[in-house]
Amino acid sequence: MKQQTSLEFLIIAGAIGTLILFTIMQYGTIINHYKGMPNVSLSNYSVPENPVYYQKPYLEATMPPVSSSGYQNELDLAAYGCSNGTVSISLSSANITFSTYNLTERFYNIWTYEDGFIPSAALNKALLAYKISCNGSVYNGSEEMSTSYLQSGTPLAYSAYLSKRNESIDYAAQKQEILALGSSSHCTYENFFYSPYPIQDQCGSADAWQYRVSTAACASNGGPGTETVCVNPEDSGYNISTASQYQAEYVYTVNLTIAGAYTFNSRISSSSKEDPVYYDGQRAGNASVENVTSAQSNPSIALISGLKTGYVNSTYVSEYNQAEVNLDSLLAFYNSSTVSSSAYSEIQQAISSYDHYETQLIGETNNSGQAKCTIEGNSIACPAEYPLYYVINATISPKYLVGNQTISYEGSAIRVFV
Repeated sequence: MKQQTSLEFLIIAGAIGTLILFTIMQYGTIINHYKGMPNVSLSNYSVPENPVYYQKPYLEATMPPVSSSGYQNELDLAAYGCSNGTVSISLSSANITFSTYNLTERFYNIWTYEDGFIPSAALNKALLAYKISCNGSVYNGSEEMSTSYLQSGTPLAYSAYLSKRNESIDYAAQKQEILALGSSSHCTYENFFYSPYPIQDQCGSADAWQYRVSTAACASNGGPGTETVCVNPEDSGYNISTASQYQAEYVYTVNLTIAGAYTFNSRISSSSKEDPVYYDGQRAGNASVENVTSAQSNPSIALISGLKTGYVNSTYVSEYNQAEVNLDSLLAFYNSSTVSSSAYSEIQQAISSYDHYETQLIGETNNSGQAKCTIEGNSIACPAEYPLYYVINATISPKYLVGNQTISYEGSAIRVFV
């Protein structure tokens, strides 16, 4: 009886040993099948604790978008998501030569496969159909893949274009306040010693001009004998902004498209030094603008802003500026002094001239059309009348392109680098 029990124990122990050895061999087989697919690692496909991993098996198939006789062309396959399953692969292509077209393999958790292929001198397409059997269920699917053949040493031809342009030019603005003049007069205020009070007492502000003129009306009844005329600058609510001829900044957002075997897109913007380039929703490189120019000459424009904004006739601006200079110099010369009747007339004429040109300038806003340019802070922003010219550098991942190119488009240069 004891011998029989010992025999049974040996049989069971041998079976367990055989099972352990089989498991180790299967694990070794799994590891040997793994050959370092790009972006695939054992950690990527390690079995997570979450049982959702086993709810459905998956298959991934990749091949390079560009292939060549001078490069390693490789088809990569991976099946995963089943603890114990069978995968069957069927490949078909009119112009790609594979080493085998049909595969059937058992796998545990993960299966990987690599196969070199020979492309034809064309756009190569292949159809892959698969079936995965897992725990009594069968999952079918298919994938269409393609690769563009590139003769070794020959750059792949791409085209490029710009679209959905939003372009403007910001000119540094020289802003000038338009002043209105308030004028008043009264008999000169004097102190106990017959000296005129300071200008702030005469005119209510030190930021004013004053001059005195002899008058009999103020001399009667022992008065001061002079009349003080105050000229107070006041805010008219309007400004003139003139565009600088030498300082300009280009502001833009433009869509860049590079098209060929694959199509790449980017939205370049003046607000960033570098913008991403995308292929099929995935980042494939970067684009940056090296230089921007324009055929548009710097404008000789002025904008008046206040209750409304409009263009101003440059002649009116010149006349107003000249009248302001004449009045300033005259009032500064005679400020706080007693003037002759001829000087008084000269000053009054200068004030009248200034009022005329100031009224003419502000009235110009009622006659001018709606301004295309706008005043933004210390600059005048004008829409670009002609498309801007760009020098764009686009760096694309070498997995998509082979060789560098320079592409011309409507005066712009798009330089594509690998």
